[in-house]
Amino acid sequence: MNILILGHGGREHALVDIIKKSSHTSQLFVLNGNPRMKKDAINLTGLETKESILSICKNHHIDLVIPGGESYLSDGITDELISHGITCFGPTQKASFIESSKAYAKLIMEKYDIPTASYQKFYDSKDALSYLHKLTPPYVIKYDGLALGKGVTVTSDIDEATQIIKLFLDKKIYGNDGVLIEEFLYGKEYSMIAAVHEKTVVALPVARDHKSRYDDNQGPNTGGMGAYSPVDFVTEDTYKLSLDILNKCALGMYNENNAFTGFLYGGFILTEKGPKVIEFNCRLGDPEAEVILPRIKTDFVELLLSVLSHQPISPIIDPDYQLGVVMVSDGYPNDYRKGYDIQIDSSVEQNVYHMGTAVIDDKLVTHGGRVLLVRGTGKTLLDAHKEVYRKIDKIVCHHLRYRYDIGKYNL
Repeated sequence: MNILILGHGGREHALVDIIKKSSHTSQLFVLNGNPRMKKDAINLTGLETKESILSICKNHHIDLVIPGGESYLSDGITDELISHGITCFGPTQKASFIESSKAYAKLIMEKYDIPTASYQKFYDSKDALSYLHKLTPPYVIKYDGLALGKGVTVTSDIDEATQIIKLFLDKKIYGNDGVLIEEFLYGKEYSMIAAVHEKTVVALPVARDHKSRYDDNQGPNTGGMGAYSPVDFVTEDTYKLSLDILNKCALGMYNENNAFTGFLYGGFILTEKGPKVIEFNCRLGDPEAEVILPRIKTDFVELLLSVLSHQPISPIIDPDYQLGVVMVSDGYPNDYRKGYDIQIDSSVEQNVYHMGTAVIDDKLVTHGGRVLLVRGTGKTLLDAHKEVYRKIDKIVCHHLRYRYDIGKYNL
């Protein structure tokens, strides 16, 4: 099969890494790939519009397209491709509402008995602030649409909460989709992602992401500062309950004539009353993908094809721990500069996923907020933690920062 991966960050790099090994892969293509992806796949350049991608697929006889980021999906790339007979492992534009509209996700959860936090939705800041002042902290504020992983704020500071609401509703920094103010849930967070086609659901390994910028989960929310898998506090019973929730979501969307195909991401929190859903996403998480995919030993393309044919196979999972630490630019998630030299020792290069890099004047340089993910492996979480920081020591860039506590305390 000729396979095209859309996207050029760490998640897509991890997809290249696993799909290049498949016996089903004849030629592997990427579109505007990052410097490391270009070494393992045929790099194509061009616009990333639906029309341009369709033309690329026709010109290169693409059999299967795997979109990485949510922007392709919310823009309707799947609808465009399948209307021309090209298989796309991603949801339709309407099905991607499970991520692009938190209100839609809440409606599915309410109708199909999926446990989640109570909430209210607002378009007017005065109404939102009036409701906010009736609550006790911590406050949970979510922009309803897509916000590049930065649309959620959890704070105990009423002034910060007020500022965020005004940014979302008055300044409309992400658009006009409104905000949800949710009940704060206490517990430990984790992610379960499944490969889904209509009512067929196959779970991938569970992972834990760290969103806060600084150690001890302090500072502003980010796109993710690190992740690890497996997650010890997710017991067999918790795993089964979580998988049951993903099945309910897939079945619910199918019953609503909005069947889901692709990677269904469940962001969970383990409360005293069991797992509850914080959010659903319509694609592989990033950085979760970078620690989940290396644990899958089954031919990954074969796994996806089995789901699409409703004859699912169970993936073989490596029991070892995978832990990834994200290296970010100075200033991230706020303003940052690009173009700083990066030197990666050849001994660790195969364990580094590129998230935001470029080659300028034959030099590898920073080209984004999240720049690299460095991955460590171990028989225990602590072993993986120690290994990843040894590898980080072999990367030189004086303008990259990272957290020191990913996985250390099973945070």
